[in-house]
Amino acid sequence: MGNAARRSSREGSVYKTAEGRWRAELNVKNNITGEKVRKVLSAKTRVAVVARLEALKSDTAQGKVRGRMTVDQFFTPWLAAQRHQVRASTWLERELHTRLYIRPAIGDVRLTDLRPLDVEAMTTRLVDERGLSAR
Repeated sequence: MGNAARRSSREGSVYKTAEGRWRAELNVKNNITGEKVRKVLSAKTRVAVVARLEALKSDTAQGKVRGRMTVDQFFTPWLAAQRHQVRASTWLERELHTRLYIRPAIGDVRLTDLRPLDVEAMTTRLVDERGLSAR
């Protein structure tokens, strides 16, 4: 047995692989779906992998989105959760707006790549092309 101290919950683990690379692992909770996912990071040095691990922990604590999830993929569980949190008429309106306007315009954009200008361009197109209200 080694004399290394056990890491606390949610600190992640850092170790060296047989190939000589450093690896860090952390269990994170997807704020949208609620499922736990094990994220694995890799780097050539221990310092680099620990820095990436700290960045992942910081992003997770702040609720920042990482990964490949698109706007379209985000709205499916979000709408499911909203169905039980708002009135039926409010939910129907939100579902209609996402289905008719948001998903066709920016549904394929990754959340990590989504910028305010994308949303602004979508809104401008809806006002100009469909004559919708800017509200």
